[in-house]
Amino acid sequence: AAEEAAAKEAVARAAAAKQPAHDAIELPAAELLTATNGFAAASEIGRGAYGVVHVATLLPSLPDAGAVAVKRLLDGSATALEDLKREVQILRKCSHANALPLLGFCFDAPLCLVAPLCRGGNLEDRLFDTPAGRQRLGMLGFTHDAPVLTWRERLRIVRDAMRGLVYLHTRVEGSKPRVLHRDVKPANLLLTEHLGVRLCDFGLAKGAEP
Repeated sequence: AAEEAAAKEAVARAAAAKQPAHDAIELPAAELLTATNGFAAASEIGRGAYGVVHVATLLPSLPDAGAVAVKRLLDGSATALEDLKREVQILRKCSHANALPLLGFCFDAPLCLVAPLCRGGNLEDRLFDTPAGRQRLGMLGFTHDAPVLTWRERLRIVRDAMRGLVYLHTRVEGSKPRVLHRDVKPANLLLTEHLGVRLCDFGLAKGAEP
């Protein structure tokens, strides 16, 4: 059992190390509308206070990205646009295996962010069995109940999330400021299919002086 757990951890590390570096691009609203079937409820995989997340199987502007997650902001005001521009500016400066990379964004209506689709779901749904959680995991390809996380896997998830937070909270000279996430919770810890961890949802994040 220990050898199997170690093998899974090695796979997760390798998958994280292979994350390609992307410079996020601006995407046309029409492309996002088409890819999500008009942001249909059937494509919805998550919902929070600031936006709704939809799955898109393919974006022509990002042909190598595969399936992606499209976060559509609920607020389309001028203030929300300025907040989104600030968030994009922060995300474009962050590059770490345990921070969800930004692939694209849309500053036209509807305001959107695009990131890789994490098929392992979020930590909250993997820890707590709820009808809504099962539905979200089903959208990601779980045809049966998701495997229960072992304690070793849970500890590794927490460890890797902390590595991501340390990176965010550390100023990198000439690269990125200190970034305070301010909304760390299980629902904002996304998991890849190999249980790699990606901190997400920087909606409340802000750059901070050293």
